[in-house]
Amino acid sequence: DVGDGVGGICTPSSNSAPDAGSIDAGSIDAPPDVGVMPVPPIVVNHQPAELVLGQPDFTADIINNGGASAKSLQNPASISVTGNGSIWVLDVGNSRALQWTSAPQANFSPAGRVLGQSDFASIASTSPTAASLGNFLSGVSAGGQGLAIADGQRNRVLIWNHSPTFNNLGADIVLGQPDFTSTSFGTAATGLRLPT
Repeated sequence: DVGDGVGGICTPSSNSAPDAGSIDAGSIDAPPDVGVMPVPPIVVNHQPAELVLGQPDFTADIINNGGASAKSLQNPASISVTGNGSIWVLDVGNSRALQWTSAPQANFSPAGRVLGQSDFASIASTSPTAASLGNFLSGVSAGGQGLAIADGQRNRVLIWNHSPTFNNLGADIVLGQPDFTSTSFGTAATGLRLPT
C-alpha cells in the first residue's frame, strides 16, 4: 500500500529486518520519512507505525526538516536493522548513511552516527575516498559485525569489517574498483555497474 500518514509508506525501496516481528521501510520519494518497528509486532494488514524518523510527526514532509542534522533526512532509500536493534538508513539526498545505535523511542529521534560526511550538518557530495559516499546510494546491509553499502554512483560496494564506532570512518574494503578513488563501471569479473 502506498500513502501518506500513519498507515502508508511512500514508494518503499529496500529493507532488511531481523525477524517477522519488526518492520522497516525506506522511501525514495516524498514524504522524506521512515516508519520503523511498530510495537506490538505486526499482526494485521495496514497496521500503523508507532514512530517516524526524519520528521516530527506523520503529516510533515519537509526535506531536511529543521536543516541538515542528526534528525533530518532527504530521500532515504534503504535501511537495515541488526539483531541488536541498531538501524542503518541510507540518506541518499544527503550523501550519507545514518545509524541509530538502538531502536528509537520517539518521532524525530537523532541518529548517533554518520558515514559519508564529516558531521551531521554536512551534506555535500565529495570526491571518492574510503570515507565518502556518492548521492546514488542504493543498498545497505548490516549483519554480524560488519556493514556493506552499495554506492551506485561510484560503481562500488564499500565494506566495513566491523560496525563503525565513530563518525566518518572509512571502509576497509572496496568491491568493483581497484582502489577507493576510482569510479569507472566495470565489465570484467572484478567490476560493477550501478550496484544495488
